[in-house]
Amino acid sequence: MSHFYERTRERSELKLTRLATVDPLTGLANRARLIDVFLWEQAQARRNGTPLSLLMLDLDRFKRINDEYGHEAGDAVLVAFARMLQQRLREIDLISRFGGEEFLVLLNNTDGKRAVAVAEVLRQSLEQLDIEYQGKILKLTVSIGVAEYGPDGLDLDTLSRVADKRLYQAKASGRNCVRGPIAESGVEREGALLNNAAKEFQSGSDSRSAINSDS
Repeated sequence: MSHFYERTRERSELKLTRLATVDPLTGLANRARLIDVFLWEQAQARRNGTPLSLLMLDLDRFKRINDEYGHEAGDAVLVAFARMLQQRLREIDLISRFGGEEFLVLLNNTDGKRAVAVAEVLRQSLEQLDIEYQGKILKLTVSIGVAEYGPDGLDLDTLSRVADKRLYQAKASGRNCVRGPIAESGVEREGALLNNAAKEFQSGSDSRSAINSDS
């Protein structure tokens, strides 16, 4: 009897822990989980000098989906986007829903240049994605801001502000684009260079194995 009680208690604690750290709609990490993981990654970066980057992603004109098709359609889009992120990124990359249609991704062992390439792969993947909802195909794009640990800040709040500023720049530039450290140095003005960076990310020897060949 005591064994049964202990197992039940452990399961209840695990369930409560999951509810406290997971977004209930998408199954992604929530803000609380993001903060915990960042503190651990921050310590690793300080100790080992490993690179670390942050992506801030915001779905373009998401409100139109809710207005035209209803909030259930909006939820379906968020779930599909979350699934796409999980398929394209590594298991060691933390994906979190920051609120509404805004997401944050913490890229382990990834500098700013490679983070921009990762962001471009994600942007292209969503642009090409057909989201089915009640017999309709919904199309969506995403704008992304990139910040690098070290050059852009040493804590989560600062990195988030920098990524948010670059996200705003992406929105102001017409949406459906990436803005990051490379962009500010002028490289992103040349679309071909950014596409090459994305191709390098996909085909390099250390490319993320989770990127599907049919994407």
